[in-house]
Amino acid sequence: KLKASLEHAKELQSKNEIAPALTAVADGKAVNPAYKPLLDLEKQLLEQQKKQQEEQRQKTLQSSLDSLLRGDLKDLEKHEVHQALPETVRNLLFENKGETADSLLMQLAASLQHRNPSLQTTAFQTMAAISEQLAQIGQWERLEKLLPALKLGLQLPGIGELAIQQTMTAIGGLTGFYLTQEQYVLAGETVHLLQTFGRTETASSPDANPQVRQHA
Repeated sequence: KLKASLEHAKELQSKNEIAPALTAVADGKAVNPAYKPLLDLEKQLLEQQKKQQEEQRQKTLQSSLDSLLRGDLKDLEKHEVHQALPETVRNLLFENKGETADSLLMQLAASLQHRNPSLQTTAFQTMAAISEQLAQIGQWERLEKLLPALKLGLQLPGIGELAIQQTMTAIGGLTGFYLTQEQYVLAGETVHLLQTFGRTETASSPDANPQVRQHA
């Protein structure tokens, strides 16, 4: 069947009829039934291409994750890698693979002290997105363990506003959780953390980011 479709496609191509048929489909118009084998073939090829691309993406991502877990941070700055990490950590937790998730978080936290400033920034922005997700799914204990790293990251120069917002949202959520549990001492500590970054003397330090004070 596929061979027949290919032969028919070649025949239509020789008549310069492929493009008009595809254009008609894109415009939602009816097309000659004779084009159906070609359109079916086009659909099959697109689905196969998407499947192969997704398989390759997953393979590349898994390779990068394996490298990160070994402490090799070179792939962290790849857009497709750090963009996928928040969802990856979330999925690991839902799949009861907490140890692997914790190992990734540990590597991100360690990256905040890397000698490469760009890597530091990427690590914090990734951690900020993860912290917001941890708050959303009620992973308060893990979020609590990230507080020292988040505090360090907020002091880095050049971090984006989105990362700051995500961090503050996560810390605010943790404060709210402490209050519902009547853990007032811990709630006070997180409030103090936010107040620290909102103070004028903190914000005026050479390394301070004015956007941090704005959102604190």
